[in-house]
Amino acid sequence: MEGNSIGSIIAHAAIGLCDKNGVEIHEGDIISLKDSHCKGFDKERPHLVCYQNGGFSPFSIAHWKDEPKASEVEIIGNKYDNPDMDYCIG
Repeated sequence: MEGNSIGSIIAHAAIGLCDKNGVEIHEGDIISLKDSHCKGFDKERPHLVCYQNGGFSPFSIAHWKDEPKASEVEIIGNKYDNPDMDYCIG
């Protein structure tokens, strides 16, 4: 089981950043980077926010401060409410 279980609810870590709408980003969120100028990301597919190798993929906190900008990232769902959505991992 992922996250911290609280009864039948699973709590997921907020990563300390917000998207372009001011919504706090959590582990398990699916984000759009379509407007990002960041190199190395598939901008046509959404990305899953997950904890990997000591940071939150698809970006690290250090990387976020440069690119992608918060104004370029939008939460479009999460993997729990949208299990059939096609997204990139990592």
